Amino acid sequence: MKLELARAGNHNGVVITPEDILSMAGNFAPQVPVTIGHESDDSMPAYGWVTSVEVSADGSVLLGEIELGAELAEAFSEGRFKNWSIGAARNEEDSLYLHHVAFLGAVPPMIKNLKLISMGDRSKIVTFSPLNCGFVLSDSELSEFSRLKAKNLDAKLTKLKDAAAGKLPAAAYGSLMAFADSLEREHPALNAADTLADIFGRVKNPVAQGAHALSTSKAPAASIFSKI
Repeated sequence: MKLELARAGNHNGVVITPEDILSMAGNFAPQVPVTIGHESDDSMPAYGWVTSVEVSADGSVLLGEIELGAELAEAFSEGRFKNWSIGAARNEEDSLYLHHVAFLGAVPPMIKNLKLISMGDRSKIVTFSPLNCGFVLSDSELSEFSRLKAKNLDAKLTKLKDAAAGKLPAAAYGSLMAFADSLEREHPALNAADTLADIFGRVKNPVAQGAHALSTSKAPAASIFSKI
């Protein structure tokens, strides 16, 4: 989807100039993270990416092409996050750059009436460590999105459990699920549960012993003396 990210003007005391708009476009590095709110947590996850930006013809608006992760795309389509705003910082040359884009719930952004321009549907979920932003335009509570994230994790672990059924000793299931749960929480970029589910999905179930098992006893060896 393409979003209007920032507009030149005075937004509740935060002044963005046309030069700032051009600076953010010129300093753009691909894959700026999309977050929920502007929390300053070292383990803050990115629920999407800004893949490219452009400036409007009159130079007053910064537009961005956004790829949303599945969780945020679902929440956004259902109207749970209707607003968004940006976080920006200044580099060593004191030039402004786009640090992140935050989707917002209960608290409206300081830049009013940003427009949704076009929609898309792609996902890629990784983690990032945010820097100190030069200004933060708004904030949001994370409770609803945390519920969606937990729901998504439960679905992934259930998929893994089903894929591994009958392919591990019963005592090993707990260790497998704990391992996958830990990786999903600490390193979501690895997508560990889905990867493990795919691996176990390719493993054939062991052949169960049927009602008429073949005899393991050896047939008597033939002897030339039996013919004499």
